[in-house]
Amino acid sequence: AEQLRVFLDHDADDVIECAVLLEAQSVNIAHFLGTPHDLDDLSLSVGNIAANAGQHGLIATVEFIPGTGIASLNDVVQVVAMISQPNLRLLIDAWHVSKSGLSPNDLERVPPGLIHAVQLCDTSGSPSNNTSVFSHRQLPGQGSLPLQDIVGVALRNNPMVDLQVEVFNDDLPRMLAPDAIATAARASLDELV
Repeated sequence: AEQLRVFLDHDADDVIECAVLLEAQSVNIAHFLGTPHDLDDLSLSVGNIAANAGQHGLIATVEFIPGTGIASLNDVVQVVAMISQPNLRLLIDAWHVSKSGLSPNDLERVPPGLIHAVQLCDTSGSPSNNTSVFSHRQLPGQGSLPLQDIVGVALRNNPMVDLQVEVFNDDLPRMLAPDAIATAARASLDELV
């Protein structure tokens, strides 16, 4: 975890500056490696980041990650509702949906239009609490996650949802060249929509 803290040791201003330089459309807020916090306190911090992002024309998304400061779908929906910032939305990660024991039907309770992006990967079986978030993920369509259903719910929530491939897999770069990984990722997205 300490090695990751050094890698992730950037503040929101750094991230927003990079997003502007890269002409990105959004920045993501995740309480990665954090511990549970009072949602009122979190909403103040998230609100400040979202306001700053909004001043630069960026959408700010918030992602729940089991075992962190924003640990559940309920938490992330509550935080976003408390802030009611016009550029603030949710990012849903298929891995975290599965790891938290949610089904695609659970995503139906997200208020309409609130899902901005979905990060897609796959896995054989349900990720356990001991499964590293930086390994064992597969390209979408190569495992057993209900990705079609997750994408379907997200598209009903927001027809313009941003579908993203996020595959942490230490073995993948040893098995395929970067262009082959990109081609496979694109093909997997095409099959889902």
